[in-house]
Amino acid sequence: MRLFIAFDAPSEELIKLQKNFDINGIKLVKEFHLTLKFLGEVNDDRVELIKEKLRKIKFQPLEVSFDKLGVFPNENYIRVIWIALQPEDKITELKEKVEDVLKDLFTKEGGFKAHITLGRVKFISDRDKLIQGLKADVPKIKFLVDKFMLYKSELRREGPIYSLVEEFPLY
Repeated sequence: MRLFIAFDAPSEELIKLQKNFDINGIKLVKEFHLTLKFLGEVNDDRVELIKEKLRKIKFQPLEVSFDKLGVFPNENYIRVIWIALQPEDKITELKEKVEDVLKDLFTKEGGFKAHITLGRVKFISDRDKLIQGLKADVPKIKFLVDKFMLYKSELRREGPIYSLVEEFPLY
């Protein structure tokens, strides 16, 4: 099964921001989360071991806020539209805890940017509208992250379907 580790984000304000990117060629995401680690295809017999390891993580709940809009890889070649989260250092610290407990099972990933994907760009039909959308005011909404989740992802024609495998509380 295809797995990833993430925490969820409130959707109301993010849906409002997405309206800036309702442009032909951009597929807006429907479920909002920050991916701490993408595990990829995992044999069913390894899932219990992964859950055991994730249960060992000790981390204080943290207050997170939306920051600014951005793109990957860059404004000349846009493939992903995202919103950054703060405090990036604390989110990175949580990601590192996840990486540490899973280091004997998965390769450590580098280049982490604390973000939530808003849309994926197939082609740009209105570059001016897209660039203008990136200048939108971002509400400094704060929310509490008091757990992270192990999700299963099923790729479908209409987009990925996520199912909760297990929740891991922060305390």
